[in-house]
Amino acid sequence: MSDDVVAILQRAKERVAAGWCQGRLSDHVQHPCAVPHPMEALRASTEWCVSGALIAELGQWLNVRSPHPVEVALAAVIGEDFVAWNDTPGRTQAELLDAFDAAIRLAKDSA
Repeated sequence: MSDDVVAILQRAKERVAAGWCQGRLSDHVQHPCAVPHPMEALRASTEWCVSGALIAELGQWLNVRSPHPVEVALAAVIGEDFVAWNDTPGRTQAELLDAFDAAIRLAKDSA
């Protein structure tokens, strides 16, 4: 995987480290259809779920049919259902940060 993948994962991790949420993409975006400019609102947020952080850094919605290499790296660590993993009762912010670290190591090893 490329250095770009590593950089995107690192920036997404920084977002989650700054603020994490469950049950929504971010503190400003409950659902993409609920706000007029969801990408702008997502980037302006101060809390993100794992999917919200990736979307904000990628600048595009996640695509299960044609996943970005960033999604592939993280899915290798937590599975393909980012929302369910993020929103699991009892999940902690520290677990998300650990998952990002594992995905970053995987991306570096694959570079």
